[in-house]
Amino acid sequence: MDFIETYAPVGKLTIFRYLISLVGKYDWNIDQLDVGTAFFNPEVDEEDIYMTLPEGWPEGLNAPMMIVPIQKALYSLKLAPRLEYNDINTFLLFLEFTQSQADPNFYLNSDGILMLLYVDDISMLYPKNSMKAVIQVNARLMGKFKITNLGPARQFLGIKIIYEQHRTATGICLGQKALVTTILKRFNLQKPHNVSTAMEPNVTLDLAEDLGETEPKDIQGY
Repeated sequence: MDFIETYAPVGKLTIFRYLISLVGKYDWNIDQLDVGTAFFNPEVDEEDIYMTLPEGWPEGLNAPMMIVPIQKALYSLKLAPRLEYNDINTFLLFLEFTQSQADPNFYLNSDGILMLLYVDDISMLYPKNSMKAVIQVNARLMGKFKITNLGPARQFLGIKIIYEQHRTATGICLGQKALVTTILKRFNLQKPHNVSTAMEPNVTLDLAEDLGETEPKDIQGY
């Protein structure tokens, strides 16, 4: 796809909208995979990192404090996200996926399977005739990571995915009601009231450059 070959960085939401358009246009499938305990998978092999054992272990009130090396990543470890990404990236490349130059979290392979990663969530898009290849890829991923296939994707980055069944194909709609509701609750604006616009009605606005002004005069905060 030409979209994959672009060298310019593209935002994740832009790629997501592009992929959703493919799902709607060609009636593709889109599955959501959840990577359980994502940051506990990769091994720490770049440098020696140590930690003190938590209070109460080893057992006994008089047990001496112990410092041990970390062999696998932990959630509190600053390196954990990078180690997790390197781990899954290496494995996807091993499975002969190609990494997009537009977004390093976007992959595709010769069977037409597209994958978009976001922390511990994976959106997998594919044509219906690639089902056999998808089953094989899922089996390889589940053999390497603790992954759960949640079925048809219902949400991504706060965007709700709604499927509408038609006679010839499945339509797809996007909504952000949950995200908007969360923002309104955060700022206590669940019950806003309409107010009139604070300006004279029927006013025609002109650009300052059209009036021969190099910059607007008498600028005041609104």
